[in-house]
Amino acid sequence: MSDSQITDQEFALFQRLIYKIAGISLSEAKKVLRIAVARDNDNPFAWYQLGIVYEHEGDRPRAALATAERYSLEGQAAPALHSAEQAMTGLEKGTPDWIRAQDIAMVSKNALEKRKRR
Repeated sequence: MSDSQITDQEFALFQRLIYKIAGISLSEAKKVLRIAVARDNDNPFAWYQLGIVYEHEGDRPRAALATAERYSLEGQAAPALHSAEQAMTGLEKGTPDWIRAQDIAMVSKNALEKRKRR
């Protein structure tokens, strides 16, 4: 990594600082981002931002689910699968979030299997 690149953790801290400077609490940011992804769930950046908020709140399963959504939208099956499986281990089985994580995991597995057959 070059000196000009920052890690995801550094970016998350930077983002939290931006929320603080803007006078937006994490709970307000979460509310706005949840509305954003409900209206446009094909926005990887909104999912990324929501994942950051969940991570800062300590809700790792939902942070992993948001990350899975992001990677799935970006066509990155391997990290989407990993994140979806991680989310499923922390979410209550059968809940809408768990089912969504399972859906992402299944689609990602299928995409990876198709790539192997080529």
